Amino acid sequence: MVAALFALAAKDAKKGYAILAYLPVGVFWILDGYFLSEERLFRKLYEHVRNLEDAEVNFSMDAEAMEDNSTTWASAVLSRTLAPFYLSLLGIMLILMYVVT
Repeated sequence: MVAALFALAAKDAKKGYAILAYLPVGVFWILDGYFLSEERLFRKLYEHVRNLEDAEVNFSMDAEAMEDNSTTWASAVLSRTLAPFYLSLLGIMLILMYVVT
């Protein structure tokens, strides 16, 4: 999507297409952060249930009880796996925006 919008920006010499390319990057960054935070919650739930005795397990999949500062959406978005990837992508897009248009 980003490449297609930059191609349109170069072809028609319109900066609007290049600026519009930032939207899908932001949306995917937010979605990746959400899914990473959910994964962290379920990993914590798994660790909690794994350490219980068999009689104590209630088979509840409610992971909200495991929520803390390390499993929030903001901590996932700014994690060391997502932030460098998306910030570098935004930096490359910024450089390309001025080179192409």
